[in-house]
Amino acid sequence: MPLIRFLNTYEPVTEFYRGLAPALARAGLRSHVVISGADYRGGRSSLVEALAPAGGVTHVPAGVRIADTRLKKLVVLMTYSFGAVLLSLFGRPPALNFFLSQPPLFAAWGRVLRTLRGTPYCCLVMDLYPHVLAASNVMREISWGYRLLRRLMIGTLAAADTVFVIGRCMRDRLIQEGVPADRIVVTPNWANEEVIRPVPRADNALARSFGIGDEFVVLYSGNMGIAHEFGTVLAAAERLLGERDIRFLFLGEGARRPEVEREVARKGLTNVTVGPLQPAASMSESQSLGDVHFVSMKAAFTGLLVPSKAYSALAAGRPLLYEGAADGEVARLIAEHGLGHVVSPGDVEAMVTAIRAMAADRSSTERAGAHARALGVGALGQAAAVERYVQALTALLRAPAPGPAA
Repeated sequence: MPLIRFLNTYEPVTEFYRGLAPALARAGLRSHVVISGADYRGGRSSLVEALAPAGGVTHVPAGVRIADTRLKKLVVLMTYSFGAVLLSLFGRPPALNFFLSQPPLFAAWGRVLRTLRGTPYCCLVMDLYPHVLAASNVMREISWGYRLLRRLMIGTLAAADTVFVIGRCMRDRLIQEGVPADRIVVTPNWANEEVIRPVPRADNALARSFGIGDEFVVLYSGNMGIAHEFGTVLAAAERLLGERDIRFLFLGEGARRPEVEREVARKGLTNVTVGPLQPAASMSESQSLGDVHFVSMKAAFTGLLVPSKAYSALAAGRPLLYEGAADGEVARLIAEHGLGHVVSPGDVEAMVTAIRAMAADRSSTERAGAHARALGVGALGQAAAVERYVQALTALLRAPAPGPAA
């Protein structure tokens, strides 16, 4: 049975391995996942048990249990890179090396392995580095370091046997950067519709714990990171302070959470509640807290990232309020399927208007949510996304490897 070796520092926040490995096993392909012994945030069930029937898991010793500080994350990055290099260089070679986005630029090791061991490789781009660093103002595009890293990454992707991307905006960006279009496969993220299900508010114990009654709730759930924009929605919350039937709920962690908390306190936003990231065991309840899910991404990150939290909203049967560029993947999905509203970054008036419209017409909002759930278990669900991977990977392993791109 051909073996695919997956290499990524942490288990992705999506149900990637847990959904894909069993499907690959049914197609006659075995999975070997190489991840760090440290967790990114903890709280998930054992990946070893989940993959036992479909493949194996190797944990690279990290020296720490949870990578919850910058220093620990650096330690994990270094230990994982060293351990993964040794394992892939001296271990039994797989039929295919499959690199995800972490550590950044580690996929370049795939080119080395193909030269030394003759093993083809493919990449899944969930975050495009070093471009994300430039969009975050960590690096300057004109710097020699950025130009060198960009050349290394684009060269790695252009030489890969297949490049998987999680959105059409990413495909467009990579083609623009010089990656051959015929090697790019669009495979969207997904949420496990069995793990995340709609829960009526009357049956939702978590809603009672937050004191949520009949209000219209705008929910933000997940990482509050550098790619996300919160100024517009908080300005909208300030405008809506006097409308007591509308409430905002932010659940999550991340670099920008302190900023959100400061703004809520500074503006006296009594209609905004900021709470912790909820445990995986209560995903159905937490994702069902909102009548609509707010998702945002700064325009500079379009084509570099796709917010995976949008797919959790679909599984929970909730429409989307997206603040971001119109050509981003989430904006395209909303426009194509009638899944909610798209607001241009910084447009407070449009944000307020969209929220008021959804709150005033609950029946239409609920119909959009039911449509979202149908898509989340169908065309945009786990089974459909996994099938795209299975077809592409089985075709890749049957076909002769292409030569390096010009």
